[in-house]
Amino acid sequence: MIRNIFIIALLVLMSYIPVITEASDTTVVNLSNQVTEKQEVKLPWYKNMNYTFGYNIGLCLRGEDLNSYPHGGVDVVGDILGKFYWLNSIEAGVRIPVENRMIDVGLGYGWAYMSGPDLTIKYIYTYIAYSTSKNVIPGLELNYFQGNRTEYHTISGEHIIVPNVRRDFIGGGWHIRFCNTRKNKRKFRFDPYFMIRIGGAYEINNTSPYHESDKKLVIWYTGLYAGFNFNIGRKR
Repeated sequence: MIRNIFIIALLVLMSYIPVITEASDTTVVNLSNQVTEKQEVKLPWYKNMNYTFGYNIGLCLRGEDLNSYPHGGVDVVGDILGKFYWLNSIEAGVRIPVENRMIDVGLGYGWAYMSGPDLTIKYIYTYIAYSTSKNVIPGLELNYFQGNRTEYHTISGEHIIVPNVRRDFIGGGWHIRFCNTRKNKRKFRFDPYFMIRIGGAYEINNTSPYHESDKKLVIWYTGLYAGFNFNIGRKR
């Protein structure tokens, strides 16, 4: 009698094993689906932006119009160095993720001083860039330059000094940055980069009373740059 009861209980228990296994599999599938659905959730682009602030410095060609005064035939090094100047810039912008790429948009402010012509430069610019491949970000920019200097004129044999002449320039160019574009999980990170810029600005206005006889100048900022960004954004 006891043996029969044990056999019946065992058979009943065995009949429930497939049900329990199926329920367990369903639970695993449900959990797996939940994880997959959780992974597939994408935040809106405006909630996934990075904010950037940085600095760069470039060694730029002066161009034909703004070469420093020649030192003569003996100072070869001085003549070569006189063809370049240092251009400083600070930038602030945002980085907007697009799939696995990034769009950079921002504003910049810069300054420089050229000895020889004793020209002080200030400029503002806006830029937009798009990462087309890993670690390479090409971009375009528009700018406005303002140059100030004391100028010297000879009118009818008379030497005239005109202090603080302002010249206004507009222009643009393009750049390509080489940096580490790999994503990481840190909210705050330091990103150094190397950059090549090609561009210039053309004179549109001159406050000198003798501007009609002056040649229109061109400021070039073509050169090699090194800089860094502080990037602040949500964890990825």
